[in-house]
Amino acid sequence: MPQKDLIALVLLGCGIAGGVGVACVWKRARDFFFVLMIFLSPMTEFVDVNFVSRDWYRGTTRGFEVSLVDVLSLSLLGALVLAPRRGQSRGFWPASFGLLLLLFIYACFNVGIAEPKLFGLFELSKMLRGMAIFLAVAFFVRGDRELKLLVATLAVVVCFEGLFALKQRYFNGIHRVYGTIDDSNSLSFFFCATTPVLVAALSARMSRWVKLAAAGALVLACVGVVLTISRTGVMTMALVLVATAAATVSWKITARKILVGLVSVACLGAITVKSWHSLQTRFASSDMGSEYGNKHTMGRGYYIRIALAIAEEAPFGVGLNNWSFWASNKYGPRLGYFFVPYKGTDKEPSNIVPEGRNVDMAQAAPAHSLGALML
Repeated sequence: MPQKDLIALVLLGCGIAGGVGVACVWKRARDFFFVLMIFLSPMTEFVDVNFVSRDWYRGTTRGFEVSLVDVLSLSLLGALVLAPRRGQSRGFWPASFGLLLLLFIYACFNVGIAEPKLFGLFELSKMLRGMAIFLAVAFFVRGDRELKLLVATLAVVVCFEGLFALKQRYFNGIHRVYGTIDDSNSLSFFFCATTPVLVAALSARMSRWVKLAAAGALVLACVGVVLTISRTGVMTMALVLVATAAATVSWKITARKILVGLVSVACLGAITVKSWHSLQTRFASSDMGSEYGNKHTMGRGYYIRIALAIAEEAPFGVGLNNWSFWASNKYGPRLGYFFVPYKGTDKEPSNIVPEGRNVDMAQAAPAHSLGALML
């Protein structure tokens, strides 16, 4: 193991032990750990270290990543179990945690029967990290005070990502912004996943300042999604906003609601008009026929065809995080997409696309379809 990895392991161990100790003795430190954990979650790659790194692999996880976010989540979780608040149990079974465990157990089985296993183990480690954050949040948010802290922090991080997206577009000249998440589609998904909480907060019993922060975050989230120029993201955001509002807002009509509705429509209209040219160009760049029907290009249909070819031959799939490996080495070439194959899990493959090949990168990217990946 490289010397830097040994140093990192020691520092991580000391950080977690020290964090648990501080949070056990000083209860206010838990608030600080919680806020920092939520805020840093979408930018974890800036404060991490990768063990057994395979940075050249085109997968969703390329090493055993451990970050400051994990130190904070484990410190918070450890303190909440060892020294719970007065009147609270040391732990409980959070809603939906059983489903997470069931998925993780199946994922372990999937990695166990697949080859290669290394990339799948990377992904399993990421799932464990996610479950640790899930438990830390569940054990911490046990009352109205903590819930307000969660919503306020979420609003702040969404505002940060929205403002960062504006900076990337108008100061850095980046056409499809990606925020701190390093991918425009992932950034749009982040906004779509967080806005339901912010919409619900507007009709909940929370302080005016929290509601103002949530409202500001909603505006910046809408701006951010448009700046990603993600077609699915834009449509999903509209659906999410309408559905969440319908589920959480009282149907009683008041002057205030009419005013808020008119202002919201005006803001969304202004955002759409400002970015209409980019959106129109993006939507007009392809249609359903070229995306799914053209078997010679790498549109959305390409991912579905690869997934069906895999499922036909391997009912349990090719293994967690192994899409790029097998699409590049076997299933892509079989369907006429001639990637440069991987040479195992230890040797970096060539990243040069030979002349005349109908692929945009040397190795296949992960499927841009959750359905195809799950299949």
